Amino acid sequence: MSFQEKINLYIADGYKKTITNQSGLDTYVMYKNNIVVRIGSDSSYDHYAKLIKSKIIQSKNAPIITKHETVLNVFDNTKLDYTCTEMELLNELNDDEATRYKEWIDKEINNIVDKKLGISDPFKILDLTRKLVLYAQKNNLFLDLVQSKNIMKRGETFVHIDPFS
Repeated sequence: MSFQEKINLYIADGYKKTITNQSGLDTYVMYKNNIVVRIGSDSSYDHYAKLIKSKIIQSKNAPIITKHETVLNVFDNTKLDYTCTEMELLNELNDDEATRYKEWIDKEINNIVDKKLGISDPFKILDLTRKLVLYAQKNNLFLDLVQSKNIMKRGETFVHIDPFS
């Protein structure tokens, strides 16, 4: 099934395109009730979704992913064509939260990468952030922690939604 056919399948099932989509190029995000579907061709996101779905890293600060499918290119089955991920519906940060997160992560990112102690944790997200840094280092992935668009909320809990680039 092609990327567009997959999108059409969800639309036929009543999913609607999100008003704002900060997920990047070649990514289509839809929702229905409390479920979000993300269809895209980002191999870094594929890595993160598989990591979270496998429960290798467990955290209240990770999204609840109910389904993740990787579709390989029909002409070269070693290359990603697209992924399709179903997950919980989360809330975007408000402007104040986004500003405060950006200020915090800009100040602390080097300390986190350097594994320093005594780092503030106003968003109660530091434990998962450290694990993601370590995982990225071990797997030669690039981090994308400094953009507040990659953090959302479940109630009052801050959630990493797309930490790799």
